[in-house]
Amino acid sequence: MGESLPLAAIAAGALHLLFRSKLAARFSWIGFGLIYASLVIASISATNRYLEQKSILATDLRSTFESIKTSIDKGESPTKLPTFKSQGDSTPARMGAILQKILATSIEQRKRYEEEISATKWETILEPERIARDKDFSESFRIIGKAKSIVRRYQSGTDSLFLAMRLEIEGGDLDSEAKRGMLAGFDKSSPQGKSDANSLWDMEMEIVNTVEGMMVELIQNRSKWIVKDKQIIFTKQANLDSYRAGLDHINELSKKQDVIRQNSLKRSSEKLKVFD
Repeated sequence: MGESLPLAAIAAGALHLLFRSKLAARFSWIGFGLIYASLVIASISATNRYLEQKSILATDLRSTFESIKTSIDKGESPTKLPTFKSQGDSTPARMGAILQKILATSIEQRKRYEEEISATKWETILEPERIARDKDFSESFRIIGKAKSIVRRYQSGTDSLFLAMRLEIEGGDLDSEAKRGMLAGFDKSSPQGKSDANSLWDMEMEIVNTVEGMMVELIQNRSKWIVKDKQIIFTKQANLDSYRAGLDHINELSKKQDVIRQNSLKRSSEKLKVFD
């Protein structure tokens, strides 16, 4: 008798894909949101001269940071930021305006990415019934090809995004000392942030490649499996094991993303202590 791969196992793997419209938003934003939050917190915490004036701005930063973190923990992708209370014409208020622009830029970029990925129907890629309908796998490889192109395009824009963030500080209406401090904080943190962002993009591409490999194996062994009762049923244990290995690898990648998230969270929390 053949071995079957339960639908629950397939769904569990699919839900860990970085592109899943709701649950995967948690993984897709899990590192990026905290990387950007860490950068802006580093920028403001470096301007020591204004620490005593920044109590309201510090509250704003904590509120923004907690808002992003809460969205991520709920499995949601943040679509907007809380309004900064830092108002007026003071230096802290101007800093707050710059930081809000930086975070808004990063959120908008991520939102566009998720919308493009969702439009490919990536979240359906491992659904057994979709696979059964895709007799020649043309739809599967069309989805995969589009996903690869989108990931590649957005990853190639990482340098431009970080440059845009820095230019917001450079062009900000700040006195020279405040601007130097913010740039120093940003420049100190951005290499790590950029490295983390590229690692996350690499893992997203690796997920696409893993799924592609799983599709190729299904094609090469199409006589050794069927879709029945919303399940993929394999006739050989080796084929079942190989399919499960692909799902396990996807899960391992999401665990690595979680490590990046935890490290970003720790760095941001440490930088916020400067306001205590």
